[in-house]
Amino acid sequence: MKKGKKVISIVVCTYNRAEILQNCLASLVNQTISLEEFDIIVVDNNSTDHTKELVESYAKSHQNIRYYLEKKQGLSYSRNVGYDLADSEWIGYLDDDAKATSEYISTALSTIKNYDFDCFGGPYYAWFSKLRPYWLPEDFGTKEIEGDAVARIYAPEISGGNMFFKMAVLETFNGFRTDLGMNGESIGYGEETELQLRLLEAGKKIGYVPSLSILHLVNERKLHISWHLKASYAHGRKKAYMEKFQSNRFKFVIKEAIDFPFKILPFLVKGLIKREFRLYLFKYGRPVFFRWGLFLNSK
Repeated sequence: MKKGKKVISIVVCTYNRAEILQNCLASLVNQTISLEEFDIIVVDNNSTDHTKELVESYAKSHQNIRYYLEKKQGLSYSRNVGYDLADSEWIGYLDDDAKATSEYISTALSTIKNYDFDCFGGPYYAWFSKLRPYWLPEDFGTKEIEGDAVARIYAPEISGGNMFFKMAVLETFNGFRTDLGMNGESIGYGEETELQLRLLEAGKKIGYVPSLSILHLVNERKLHISWHLKASYAHGRKKAYMEKFQSNRFKFVIKEAIDFPFKILPFLVKGLIKREFRLYLFKYGRPVFFRWGLFLNSK
């Protein structure tokens, strides 16, 4: 393990979201503890906006902030180079569209001091920059695990946008798989889940900390139904890759061709009649796209 000067380094990976990143950095420099207690590493994954200028402006007045350009496109590459750059005992990953609470770092430090976890994370709660559309569920963009106390969990349920790892663990397990996860504008998932699965299989301890909360922006693109259909397909593709799912694609295509007119189409027609087409497409279209992602990417 690297013998770090700090206990925690926060890694913020970003791509072309300088305006949103501004909120994240502002929340991190307004903590209840001294900025000397932790580092902030912003990994820029080839942004073409003013991300670099924004981070450098913060770095001028906050010595614990560093900027790094990662030219290999992909969130996993950025996350991996983030921990490689750090000189600390723990690495925290915070999404660039998240706002940390003022006690975020102090809560993480308290967890490290009082619990024997190898990885831990907490809940996130949605915040919107625009009006939530009628068809989007009220709890969309929020994720909590039941319970009010810090607890060990036995499933890969820690969110990628609010998670902490021991440096030694990331080094031993070689970080995140670079063939999974977001890549530029392409939707992808699974890299943090896959890493947590490897940790659990090795007997490592994963913890959930209810008070380690963040506000997570529901991005404007998620207010469009097309994004949700693409995301459902990506989730199915992730499941196929991670579980090495096997299926007969020919039989699947035939079954879908038969099922769609009789099981799905009536709901979509009903949605048109009620003028709630997007609501019905959100409810009944996403499972279809998930199945397509699962079976069309199976072996």
